[in-house]
Amino acid sequence: MAKALVAGGVRVLEVTLRTECAVDAIRAIAKEVPEAIVGAGTVLNPQQLAEVTEAGAQFAISPGLTEPLLKAATEGTIPLIPGISTVSELMLGMDYGLKEFKFFPAEANGGVKALQAIAGPFLSGPFLPDRWYFSG
Repeated sequence: MAKALVAGGVRVLEVTLRTECAVDAIRAIAKEVPEAIVGAGTVLNPQQLAEVTEAGAQFAISPGLTEPLLKAATEGTIPLIPGISTVSELMLGMDYGLKEFKFFPAEANGGVKALQAIAGPFLSGPFLPDRWYFSG
């Protein structure tokens, strides 16, 4: 499937860690489809971040952020895009040097209006809204 997606112009692929074969899938895509930019989604802890990095992931996305995960990300070699839903979480991530964030869950947290309010005090909007198409 990864080869077909890349052939069709979709180069950035996210494999979520919701199945036991996810890390193996990342490893296979990284090896067999080198023109793909493969990343890991639903990364929950430093151990998973290390596993997906070793498997060849080029980025990681998490539904939230914890200090252990942030510390591992700043010491690691691939970018982490953590999920945030408050200004405090955004500021904590920024304190660790992160520049991109996932607004998650976007719809449940007020959608576009909430994101605009959260982004207001900041000069740039480094957000990737989750399920933005449902947010209105």
